[in-house]
Amino acid sequence: MELPPNNYRNIIEELAVLIHNPVQKLAVINKSIKIYHSIPSVYRLWPMLAESAFRKMILDNAENNCPGSIEDAGASFKNKATAPMGMFLWRLYKYRNLVLSTILITFAYIIFLAMPQIIETISSTFPVKSISSRTNKRPSSEDQPYIGLGEEDEFREEAYGDKNKVKLIKEYLDDAIWLVEKTKEFEIYSNGLHVITTHTVESEPRRYYKFSKKSASLPGKEKKTDKIAGILYHASESDLFPLRPEMDSSLKRTSMALIKYCKRTKCYNYFIDRFGRVYRIVKDGHAADHAGNGVWMDNKSYYLNISHAFIGICFEGKGFDKVEDPETTRKLEVKSTNILKVRSPSINEMQLLSGMELTDWLRVQYQIPQRNCVTHGLTSVNPKKMLIGYHLDLSHGFPFNRFKLSNKYREPLPAITDFGFTYDDYFLAIFDGKPWPGIHLSDNLLAHNAKKTKLSFKKYRAQLNKKFLKYYEWQKEQEEKQNNKLKSVKRKVKKVRK
Repeated sequence: MELPPNNYRNIIEELAVLIHNPVQKLAVINKSIKIYHSIPSVYRLWPMLAESAFRKMILDNAENNCPGSIEDAGASFKNKATAPMGMFLWRLYKYRNLVLSTILITFAYIIFLAMPQIIETISSTFPVKSISSRTNKRPSSEDQPYIGLGEEDEFREEAYGDKNKVKLIKEYLDDAIWLVEKTKEFEIYSNGLHVITTHTVESEPRRYYKFSKKSASLPGKEKKTDKIAGILYHASESDLFPLRPEMDSSLKRTSMALIKYCKRTKCYNYFIDRFGRVYRIVKDGHAADHAGNGVWMDNKSYYLNISHAFIGICFEGKGFDKVEDPETTRKLEVKSTNILKVRSPSINEMQLLSGMELTDWLRVQYQIPQRNCVTHGLTSVNPKKMLIGYHLDLSHGFPFNRFKLSNKYREPLPAITDFGFTYDDYFLAIFDGKPWPGIHLSDNLLAHNAKKTKLSFKKYRAQLNKKFLKYYEWQKEQEEKQNNKLKSVKRKVKKVRK
C-alpha cells in the first residue's frame, strides 16, 4: 500500500510516540495508513482541514486500541512536545454533522424566502401558456391612429408610415351583447363576460361638464351630463406573487385584500384579479374615485373630470418598480424614490380575455367610442406644474390592438397639443429617455401649430396653459358649489330625522 506524504507520516509518528506497547503501536500505524487512503475527497480540497480530519480519525482509532490515547495526545500538545493540532479545524471536523446540518437548514430557509422571486424569474424566462376554457374570438387588428383630427394628418403619417395602408377601425361596436343571467352574486352576458357583484357599492352619482373643442366659451348648465363617455384602464401597481399553482393561496389572499380596499375607497368601477375574475366595485351610474386630475378629448369635447365621465377598470398588475437610485435622484435633484418601468406590464392572458369581454359589453351598452378607451397614464396630469404623467399606470405595454382599439401610445396627447402641458427630466428618467411615441408626435404638432399662429413657441404654450386653467378652475368652482349643496341637503335630512 502506498505510504502517505511526509506531513501525514509526521502526524502518525507523533501519535506512535505516545503508544508504548509495540504490538498496539504497529496496529495503530497500519490502520492509520489505511485511514489516510479513506479520507473523504471533500476534505482533500482544503489540505489543512484534511490533516485535521486525519488527526481526529487516527486518534479515534488509537483510543479504541489504547484507551487514553486522546488524553495523552492533548497533554503532549499542551507541553509542546508535539506540533500544534489545528484545534479549530479539528473541532470543525469533530462536530461536522452539527455544522453541516446548520448550514443546510440555513440554506433551505434562504431558498424558501427567495422562492417567489426564483419562480417569477423562471416564469419570465420560460413562460407557460395559460389554459383557458374561453377562446379569444377576435382577430388581432393592426395598431391604428385616431381618426378625424384633420390637421394632424401629416404627423400621423410620420408615426405610422403610409396612412393609406392603415385599416380603419370601427368607432362604435355593432354586435349586440345582452344579459343572459342575473343573481345576487353574479351576472352573465352573451359574450362570455361573467361579473361578480357581491362587492358592489354606491358612490357619488355621475355629473360632469364637457368642454367644446369648437368654442372657447365655458359650458352652460345644459352641458352638464351623467352620460358614460369612456373607459379608463388602470393597473393596481401592487406587489405580485408569481402566477403558479403553489402560490394559489397567496394569490387569492392578496386579490381579496385589494378588492376590499377598492370597495372601502370606492376607487374603481371594475376590478379584474390575476385569475381573470371580474368584480363590479362601484355601480356604473356612479363615479369611482379613479382618475384624479386628467385630460382627454374626442372629436367634439374635452374631458377634465374623467372620474365622472369614464368608467374605471383596474387590472391587478404592475408596470413599474420602485428602485433606490441615489445617482439618478442626485442628478435630477429629486428627493423621492425613483421608479423605472418593467419590461412589460404583468397583465396575464386570462385578465386580457376578461378585459376584452368587459370592454365590448360596456362599449355596446353605453355607446362608447373607441377613441375614449385609454389608459390612466396617458391622461393623468399635474395642473399646478403643468406636467403630464402624474400617474403612470399602463403608460406602456397595454395591448390596444387586441381590444380593437387604436394604439393610443402612437397618437397625439391632448394635454400637450391642446393645453401646452410638458414633462420634466424625472419623467424622462423613468422611461430611460424614451417615453411612448405619442410624446414626440405631440411635441412636433405643438411646434407646428405655434408656427401657424405666428406666435413664439413660449407665448403659444402660455396661451394654451391659460386656456386649460380657465376650464380647470371653472370646473373646480362648479364642483365646490355642487358639493356644498349636497352637504346642505344632508344636514337638512339629518335635522328632519332628528
